[in-house]
Amino acid sequence: QLYDVSEGTLARWGVLINHRLKMLICLACHAVILPSTLAQHVARQHGDARISIDGDRLTAITESEGILNELPMIEGTPVEYTGLKTEEGAGCPFCLSVYGSAHSVAKHVRLEHGQSLSEKDSSIRRVHIQRFGRGVFSKAPFEVKLRALQLQSSEADYIEAMRKDLDARPSLPSSEIDHRHI
Repeated sequence: QLYDVSEGTLARWGVLINHRLKMLICLACHAVILPSTLAQHVARQHGDARISIDGDRLTAITESEGILNELPMIEGTPVEYTGLKTEEGAGCPFCLSVYGSAHSVAKHVRLEHGQSLSEKDSSIRRVHIQRFGRGVFSKAPFEVKLRALQLQSSEADYIEAMRKDLDARPSLPSSEIDHRHI
């Protein structure tokens, strides 16, 4: 789901395009980088890499690939986005708000719902979260589903049947194994 333009320009700049988000992803930071801030990001965060961003080329790529220059709105619970870090988080038992810690959920419940909740309360949902980055406007987490959990039951059944079939086969003696068996 991450890709580069044919001549590899973006990879040389340390970013790739996330196809689903239509956003640039910094490969080192695992964060969304807006095209308008790419040069500034590279200079501040990766200045030692001595990367020079060609503004005209970036504009051409942005336009031809339909890359967004503002963070997208996330609706529902999407499958995790390639290139962004996925972390364990905590979800409010009363609404859809998610946070990086149970402590933050307890604080949210107290402030937003007027109730007291312990950080160890079993009603706090365990969730997987991602963030667009660590900046002021991009650090809010959003809930995601793990890609591995998205296998349809028929696909999961097929994979399980393949595993059983492979496990049922007799193993080869080590003297008969060569590079073709790896």
